[in-house]
Amino acid sequence: MTVQAELLRNFSSLRLLRAEALVQLARQAQLVRYEPRSLLFELGERTNHALFLVQGTVQLEDAGGKPVRRLQATRSQVNDGLELDSPHRHTARCLTEASCIRVDSALLEITMSWDQTSSAASVELQELGRQTSGDDWMMRLLQTRRIGELPAEHLQALFLAMQVVEVPERTRLIAEGDAGDYFYVIDEGECSVLRERPGAKPLLIARFGRGECFGEEALISGEPRNATVVASKSSRLRRLDRASFLKLLNEPMTRSLDFESARQRVAGGKARWLDVRPNGDPARARMPDSIDVPAHWLRSRSTQLDPALQYICVCDNGLRSRVATFLLQQRGFEAYGLVGGLQSLGR
Repeated sequence: MTVQAELLRNFSSLRLLRAEALVQLARQAQLVRYEPRSLLFELGERTNHALFLVQGTVQLEDAGGKPVRRLQATRSQVNDGLELDSPHRHTARCLTEASCIRVDSALLEITMSWDQTSSAASVELQELGRQTSGDDWMMRLLQTRRIGELPAEHLQALFLAMQVVEVPERTRLIAEGDAGDYFYVIDEGECSVLRERPGAKPLLIARFGRGECFGEEALISGEPRNATVVASKSSRLRRLDRASFLKLLNEPMTRSLDFESARQRVAGGKARWLDVRPNGDPARARMPDSIDVPAHWLRSRSTQLDPALQYICVCDNGLRSRVATFLLQQRGFEAYGLVGGLQSLGR
């Protein structure tokens, strides 16, 4: 059910937000109804959304089920958010039928942090509000990638550092063989990934649409671009320069393990080795029971991996593993790179 921005202004923690920020939150919020006796959350539970009680009666309980506080709201008088911090310190139980506004926690934290920063940040948020509508690029990025788990101040710096670029159809954004310069997120439009072939038409490898990103491989590995990317139609993109990308995205999102720590996880059944080197070398040494998926195929083949497992990415020198780890973590997997690669093990 649609949430009106003015309804959010009734809550004390949101009352001082600017109109643009309230609109941004309302656009992504949901009005959810709960039956009597249902639980909104339990003590110790970590949730990725915040709840604001609009109507009904909710009871907060301690670990023994003893009532600690009773909250009641009507259409004319609402309470503030229900324990916005996670993990929760109490259990919240509906004593009557209740209605709550549900907002993504990361978006709420970013919006509130943004609204309390300098005037420059406020101007940027207003500009974002004018440029986006419906499923805006920020929310898509937060919902579909591990990026949303970064601290709010980190995300704020990330979003503010992104430069808006409007490009006409057939604009070449990345040229195969060039050095890596930018990381891109598609706000509107479509881009095609091409492999150049001497004396022949470029080979179409993939297409990227709204909310998808590209360009990270060369930024992480330091190797030349391995494909050309062209705007298939007039597009609006957000781009992040290499230095900002490495500082704001790659460093916090790329994790690694030494061999012994990784071996123990694999032996315990918690993880699998994931060999991300290119195919074609029959003499190359393999890790026992490893899964072979070259790094450049991870975008399309990650759906074949078990999300319940951790993955230890391995390559010769560790560079491709960093790319693979970043790509997998973007897609919600728990992934690590092997420190130093297989070369450090003499393989």
